[in-house]
Amino acid sequence: MERTIEIDGIDYRLVTNAFTPIAYKNQFGRDYFQDMLNMFEGEQMMNMIKAAEGNQNVTELDMSALKNFDMTFFQRLFWVFVKSANPQTDPFEQYFQKMERFPISEIAPIMMEMLEDNMATKKKSMTPPMQAMRYSQ
Repeated sequence: MERTIEIDGIDYRLVTNAFTPIAYKNQFGRDYFQDMLNMFEGEQMMNMIKAAEGNQNVTELDMSALKNFDMTFFQRLFWVFVKSANPQTDPFEQYFQKMERFPISEIAPIMMEMLEDNMATKKKSMTPPMQAMRYSQ
């Protein structure tokens, strides 16, 4: 999946594919899925992100929902997505030293969509002849 997000007038091309978890592990020595599970352990955190996706205001925030929040997870993931789009991307720390800001409320919904798409199981549809062969066996 590929998406582009604009931050402070700069377009950032993000790409995710089957190599994303491997690139994450190679670069950071951490497991992509474990970090993601730790981050979204609380149901309230997921609700906050879904509210941001729908441009809803989160009026009540239970601070315990932030106990597992790790801003650097989103930064690591964002960088891996950018690096997948452009292998010439600066090293992680240099890359973020050049950014003025990292607006998580704008970035998280797009990244969540990309994560969901990357993890979704896609079943091939069977053509009618294949269906007939399957049922005749």
